[in-house]
Amino acid sequence: MDTLNVPADLDNLYIFQSFILEKGKEMGVPVELSPRLELVMEELVVNVISYAYPNTRGKIEILCKLEQHEGGQRFCVQLRDWGVAFDPLSLEIEEMNLDVGERPIGGLGILFAGEMTDSLTYKRENDSNVLVFCFDFS
Repeated sequence: MDTLNVPADLDNLYIFQSFILEKGKEMGVPVELSPRLELVMEELVVNVISYAYPNTRGKIEILCKLEQHEGGQRFCVQLRDWGVAFDPLSLEIEEMNLDVGERPIGGLGILFAGEMTDSLTYKRENDSNVLVFCFDFS
C-alpha cells in the first residue's frame, strides 16, 4: 500500500493523477486501464475539492492497494477527506432520469465514476469521508 497526502486544491490535480498512475504501473495494472483510472480519479478528486471544504482549506489522502479477487487482481484507490460529511452514492437515481431542466445540479460525475469502475463505495469513518474505487484485471 502506498499513500499520498496533499492539500485539496485544483492545482494539485496533476499530482493526484500522476501518483495513482505511477502506483498502478508499479502494481502491474494494465496500461489499457490508465485512461479510465485517470478520468475517475479526476472526477472524484474535483468533487472533493469543490464540496468537502466550502469554508476552509483541507487535505486529501490517497491510498493505493492491490487486492486479490476471484477473477484475478483488483487495483483500488481510496480517497479520504476530513470535510463536510456527504455520501455521494446516496443520490437518487430517479432524479438522474429527469429532463435536464428538472434535474438537480450535480450527481452525473458520480454516476459516470460508477459506470467506469468495477466497484465504488463510500463510508463515513472517524470524521472523514472515504470513497474507494476499484478496477479488476487478471
